[in-house]
Amino acid sequence: MHEGSDHDVAESLFNIGNILDQWSKEEALQYFEDSLKLYQSLPDEEDLAIANCLFKIGSVYWRRKNVNKSLRSYQESLRHCSNVEEEDVDSLLMSVYKGLADCYFEKDRYGKALDNYVECLKIQKVELEDGSTEIAYTCHRIGLIYQKEEEYENAMDFHSKALEILEASCDEGTKDCSASDLEVARILILTEEYEEALRRLENHLDKYCNDEDMSENVASVYELLGAAQRNLDQCNESIASLNKALDIRTKLFGETSAQVANTLVDLGRVMEDVSDGSDDAISLYDQAITIYQQIPDIDSTKVVGAYTRLAHLLDEKGNHEASLQSLKRALKLCSDCNGTDSVEVAEILHRLGKTYDHLGNYEKSSACFTRSVKIFRSIDDDYGVYISQALSFVGRNYARRKQFGKAVELCTESLKMQKELIGEVELVDIAHSLLNIGDIMNQWDKPEQALQFYEEALNSYEEVVGFDSLDVAMCKYNIGVVKKSAGESEKALKCFGEALKIHRTKEGDKSLNVATDLFQIAQIYDSYGNLKKALACFEECVRIRNDVLDEDHLDVLAARRYVSTLRKKMMQ
Repeated sequence: MHEGSDHDVAESLFNIGNILDQWSKEEALQYFEDSLKLYQSLPDEEDLAIANCLFKIGSVYWRRKNVNKSLRSYQESLRHCSNVEEEDVDSLLMSVYKGLADCYFEKDRYGKALDNYVECLKIQKVELEDGSTEIAYTCHRIGLIYQKEEEYENAMDFHSKALEILEASCDEGTKDCSASDLEVARILILTEEYEEALRRLENHLDKYCNDEDMSENVASVYELLGAAQRNLDQCNESIASLNKALDIRTKLFGETSAQVANTLVDLGRVMEDVSDGSDDAISLYDQAITIYQQIPDIDSTKVVGAYTRLAHLLDEKGNHEASLQSLKRALKLCSDCNGTDSVEVAEILHRLGKTYDHLGNYEKSSACFTRSVKIFRSIDDDYGVYISQALSFVGRNYARRKQFGKAVELCTESLKMQKELIGEVELVDIAHSLLNIGDIMNQWDKPEQALQFYEEALNSYEEVVGFDSLDVAMCKYNIGVVKKSAGESEKALKCFGEALKIHRTKEGDKSLNVATDLFQIAQIYDSYGNLKKALACFEECVRIRNDVLDEDHLDVLAARRYVSTLRKKMMQ
């Protein structure tokens, strides 16, 4: 009699808890917990009833945003469900799997979340009608997980299914329809289908939004619209869209919110593509970083992204010291957030290596590149481009220290990797590497090997960038230097003459490259005894160098000495 009484009390407590739960009353949790204790005290443990109590307890904790307690309750509920043979457990299982999936999703454990959403969907397809909005919700969440895992084809399939269900069963203007439609547009951008994304987003504005709507949903639409327009080179339209998003987010969240900072970064990306927009982009990134620094627990990825974009622009403007400081801050944040051996850290180290190279700090440049290569190689084979670039930089630094053997070893390894990565590596970059190895061989006093690399580089440049490019001129000049040192003056003169023609055409008659070509040509004419032509070339060389360089510059003085010497010879 006592056992039956306890069972009835437990059931009553559960029912009272249910009623309170429907009214969202906090007291519901206590009734569910008391009911659970009574069910667990019965001699014949009732797994289905216990599973129901645990599920309800998990649901209350979920509403309270206590994800860990919610997850534990759902896990225990699932364990008890597995002991139940009755067919009606499927309805409960469906809800438990959904609860588990939501918890795992919230904790960024997307693999476990996906497994549970899939189990939930299997039961939903049996238990629910085809057009159920609950199925649409599950499809939407699965789509979000595939998005995060960058499996965009699967993500598109599930979001499209969710949207199809919602449009058939709900008013097309509902919030749920809008959310799924927006995710479809987001995937189109991620898969670089920008025109289709643009069409869909413009339609989304007409279908789901109105001029008075100042919600984050509308701001997200304008944000995505701006991204699509930027990638279609519609910079003015993109700026207008992002400014609308910025206005909404400023009113909703305040001027110093993360949402505003994120939008400023997006605007910065557009300004990078605008002619003479780099200063505006730098200002926008600075504003975003200032906001990020005021926000506790901000997503470090956003801040790191802003620092690295800022550093890139500062490098382009020649402000390498400021770029260095930005990259150092990005490196510290990234190391703290992702670990010192993460690919993100390796990418920043790679950038630091380049910046130190610009600053002439070749020791630190090599150290950064070497660390980055070690990390990239420990991850997988997808970073060959980074590795080949780093090896080339380190090789050049060895050459600066006159360690030519090691320099050639690293630069040759880099070149081999580049040739294996054709498609990812531009052919012009392979030509640059050939030229670089030629320079090292020349410094190493190995003219025959240098000439082989210079000639291969020349052929590559002529094929890729044309016969009259500055790269071709550089190759011809270098070949001329080798030929001149070997005593092949006629061939050298021809090379210098061809380089001179390109430099005059591309850079004008006042270029220092023109002066350098003239200097070499003048020396050859002098060796021929053709003093008149030699003097004419040296005099033009002096005029150019006087206009560009300080009067006491060594190159100016060298040309003047030749002019003076030749004039004396001609007067004898």
